[in-house]
Amino acid sequence: MDKQLVSLHIGKKIREARERNNLTQEAVAKHLDVSRPTFINYETGRQAITAVDLYAIAELLGIEINLLLPSVEDVEKLMSPEASLKGKTDKPGVKQEIKGFLTKVRKD
Repeated sequence: MDKQLVSLHIGKKIREARERNNLTQEAVAKHLDVSRPTFINYETGRQAITAVDLYAIAELLGIEINLLLPSVEDVEKLMSPEASLKGKTDKPGVKQEIKGFLTKVRKD
């Protein structure tokens, strides 16, 4: 799976959730104790967000963290050869492993 595509997807979900809650980038950045440029990089997918910051955003927005993560369907799209930025999404078993992990996370 292409990490940049996943970061882009998570960033989009963060931005949508932040905007639904009428929060500014500055307010969320302050809550995370990161600079506004760092938070902008999270939202644009230029920088992968840490798990700790992802949990903090979910907590701030009052939502389950899985709402910020790609769904199984999203992963399938991200794993498609046409979506890959580096062409490394066709490794045997990767799709099933990720789908299994996401299904388990969503059940817990």
